[in-house]
Amino acid sequence: MNCHADLAYTVLGPACDERSPNPTNNLSRPPLVPPVLCFHGSGTSSHYDTWLPLIKETSRFAPVLFHERRGVRASASTDPHHPRDALQDLLDLLQHVDLQPPYILVAHSYGGTFAREFLQQYPDQVAGVVLAETGQETPTKHDEEQYRRQALGKKPLSVIHADSLYEKRKAITSDAGLDLLRKWTDEDERLKKAQLQLSSNARYVRVEDCGHDIVRHRPLVVSEEVKWVISNLKPAEQTSKVRLRDAGEYLRARISRLRRQEKN
Repeated sequence: MNCHADLAYTVLGPACDERSPNPTNNLSRPPLVPPVLCFHGSGTSSHYDTWLPLIKETSRFAPVLFHERRGVRASASTDPHHPRDALQDLLDLLQHVDLQPPYILVAHSYGGTFAREFLQQYPDQVAGVVLAETGQETPTKHDEEQYRRQALGKKPLSVIHADSLYEKRKAITSDAGLDLLRKWTDEDERLKKAQLQLSSNARYVRVEDCGHDIVRHRPLVVSEEVKWVISNLKPAEQTSKVRLRDAGEYLRARISRLRRQEKN
């Protein structure tokens, strides 16, 4: 992983070298697909190894930025940040690596809080969203407002619902335990489906044979939902200010710019 302002991060994309601090140095890929921003869950241990298979799979067709928030092992320790502070860190990092909006947000678990805060603060910078096992975290003050005004409008949204108690179900046999399990399952489903209100172009993906840690155990499922979001983008959202017919001109401009930098 690279480091910028005490934040550990990785940028990968089609034919992009992970070691490069600036992914736009890769001349083989004009930014025709919105960059994917990853929002990991809670905990102070590094999330990098958990996310790496998903990052690599998704980076085959889109640029991907993964970073660890402050307080996580690979990033500098600090007092807990308000989500707005964490987003400012992210904005600074995006400027550093030169990834331009709009973005596709991919969040897991508690990471949904930060993705929803990003949507609240910068709605015009969001092209689409994938929410994997989110919704059970503490509701934010924005939840009902975002649902009421359908914050994403017609932008594509995928809500992935796994089984948070998948590993524990076989051990629950008592009547009281089974009754509690049913209530938990119903409430979990309600919270997950409530998120569909964020967009009129949303789909619900149920993965019953996987636990809460779906990013680790079923990265292909999450990656496929990123593909679905990309396939449902409006033409204006499919590029970062670069149209397909302008790709050749973009490459020529990038080559010329890099040559000037080398001379200096």
